[in-house]
Amino acid sequence: MVRLTIVCGVLALFCACSESPPPASGKPEAGPPSAAETQALPLASLDPLYPPQTEIPVLNAKMLEMASSLAGVVVDMHERDFEQADYRFREFRERYAELARLVPEWEPDYAMEPVEALGKAVADRDVDGMHAALGSIDPVCVGAHVARTGAVQQRYYWKDWAGITVSDAVTASEMAFKPFKQQMWTSFAGIRVSLEEGQMPRVIENFQAFQARFLAFEAACVDCHDSERRYYVNEELKTAVSALGAALASDSPDPATVEELSREIGSESCQKCHLVHSPAALARVAWTRSRL
Repeated sequence: MVRLTIVCGVLALFCACSESPPPASGKPEAGPPSAAETQALPLASLDPLYPPQTEIPVLNAKMLEMASSLAGVVVDMHERDFEQADYRFREFRERYAELARLVPEWEPDYAMEPVEALGKAVADRDVDGMHAALGSIDPVCVGAHVARTGAVQQRYYWKDWAGITVSDAVTASEMAFKPFKQQMWTSFAGIRVSLEEGQMPRVIENFQAFQARFLAFEAACVDCHDSERRYYVNEELKTAVSALGAALASDSPDPATVEELSREIGSESCQKCHLVHSPAALARVAWTRSRL
């Protein structure tokens, strides 16, 4: 049972993430999605399969069931338990066909030839033939994921940054996420600008505004995450912000110290948060314009 669970997980990840092996020419088969692949999502078919219309993402659950059946075929064939392999193949074929029918607009993409080739290999007790058939099934899965996973995840999993609001202590108002970030960045940049211009009252004013916004920023995480996510506003970075405030409060701030602390905050908080979240946020903008 443990082995089967592991294989199920591996197959699920394999179908979701792997690339098809390159053909004999050495050039990858995958190319830009065709016009048909980049068409708008069939929402009338998809929406009933995902929350809030369902308790769980039905399409995903059906994919995992199918992957479990396929894992059973692989395990049983390797263990030469051919009677169980026959059963698992029939189960896989039924689930594959059921999955194809869930979204009628995508049903033509579920080629049956590779599935039947797998069935022949199982019937012939041919392990090598099974692996060859799996290699033909893989492009079916990968092609669908390449063409559609991004748009599906953006619609049903990723929340829209535009819907997030943050309490801004500086203006004592609720502010949309993007302008809040812009204001925080302006305060942060204002520290250096005012310091270079020798305007110390503005240095302190900008720092206080930045610190208040930085500390409030972690509250925005709960709009998307259902558990605490404070990797980019953690205690170490809060200490760095406090140290920056202390350095600026001295009678003669040391530019090198200010620069070092500012660089730490920028690289460990701002940049790393952007590396994780910006691709999804920018992808959402692109998908929204064309497909959602």
